[in-house]
Amino acid sequence: GLPQPANQDHAAATKRPSIDVSENESAFLVQAELPGVGREGLEVTVTDGILKIVAERKPRQSDDKTGRSILKEQFFGKFSRCLRCKH
Repeated sequence: GLPQPANQDHAAATKRPSIDVSENESAFLVQAELPGVGREGLEVTVTDGILKIVAERKPRQSDDKTGRSILKEQFFGKFSRCLRCKH
């Protein structure tokens, strides 16, 4: 069957990557939106039918020449997304 969200925590949803899931005859394709995350900040595992994507977005180094920050809405830190893959 199609992968289903394993956790439904609405507050955490703002910090989770958006994902798209498609399938063909032999596999599922999972695409995650992970802007600002490099390979070193990404971990993907499958355990007991649960696909887990853990990522860490690190803040950019600020440049003192750009002035002081007025507003910061971008999330930085660790976040994850889990999908249960039914057989």
